[in-house]
Amino acid sequence: ELVLDINDVLNDKRITNLLSDENILNDAPDYTYSKKYIENTIKVIKESVDEVDDFQTKENIISYFNDSKIDSYYKNLYVELTSMFNYFGNSKDYEEDMNKLVNQLNVIDDVLSFLSYNYGSWTIVNGSYYFENETLLKEFKELLSKLDYDEEKENNYESVKY
Repeated sequence: ELVLDINDVLNDKRITNLLSDENILNDAPDYTYSKKYIENTIKVIKESVDEVDDFQTKENIISYFNDSKIDSYYKNLYVELTSMFNYFGNSKDYEEDMNKLVNQLNVIDDVLSFLSYNYGSWTIVNGSYYFENETLLKEFKELLSKLDYDEEKENNYESVKY
């Protein structure tokens, strides 16, 4: 179940669309849908990190073996194979990767909060963001600098009076 849950999260295209122009415009001004999605996704990720960490202890591997009622003849083989073939890799590497994803989702949440708070002081026209003043533009760019995002879009942010 853990594998299915985390695969659903990692393969969900909504993550990559949270800051799309379409989502920004359609979910404004409060971004209720996007913020709830981020909250639920972070919850699943954090639960998966805890479960992976728990699963990878030798005691738990043996416990799963005992629960499965496999003949004891196969116990050593089961423990060895389970330890060698780990879907999630090293639990610390997995935790680091998932924490990076959580951090990115938190930054996206910050961007959405910024846009919500400043709703009416910005607009999107033909894929370009226009801000009412330089201060808002600077704050927006600072938030985006915390993201791993497409640098081509960086040129699509401007400050204008409208």
